Amino acid sequence: MKPNNILSTTQVARYTKGKEYVLGLDEYVGEYHFRGNEVWSEFEPSLTSKKLDIYSPYLEVRRYNLIKPENKKLRDYVEPYHMIPVPTKSNYDIGNITRYFVKNRYSDFNSIIEIDTNQVKNYGNPGGIDNVKYQLESLLWYISLNERTVDRISLLNSTNVVILNKKMSGLTDYIFNLFEFSQLGI
Repeated sequence: MKPNNILSTTQVARYTKGKEYVLGLDEYVGEYHFRGNEVWSEFEPSLTSKKLDIYSPYLEVRRYNLIKPENKKLRDYVEPYHMIPVPTKSNYDIGNITRYFVKNRYSDFNSIIEIDTNQVKNYGNPGGIDNVKYQLESLLWYISLNERTVDRISLLNSTNVVILNKKMSGLTDYIFNLFEFSQLGI
């Protein structure tokens, strides 16, 4: 089935440097777009777009996926999408929130995406984010003063980011405002 020009369900203008998708047996490098849960070649839908499959570093797995297309139903995963946390009054009363991040394990560039709890709940399950392709990490983030000083919030958030950066490299480049979502309005 070829994609049509209905762009309302299409995410266009993406690029992969490789190790994310394959076309047949070959690793795909180039422009791509999403149509629903499917990945297609080229920046936007066209008659020449080709459906791409999830990359595997193992040629045997790629061959098997071509021979057994029904196997793809077992990995009916979706791509993560960016969500900005919206702290509640209760979060501010408690003084912190938990933030969630995923990173593509096979990407050479910093591909960290902040996601919401709904995506976290389905992580690793069909219809959710692929736990083989994406690493998931959580971060305790301080947002209100209560008895904490401004310096203390900065220190706590900075420390948590640096520690988590050891597991998910690139996080220190992704998070640069240590007072994000805080009551300080900085």
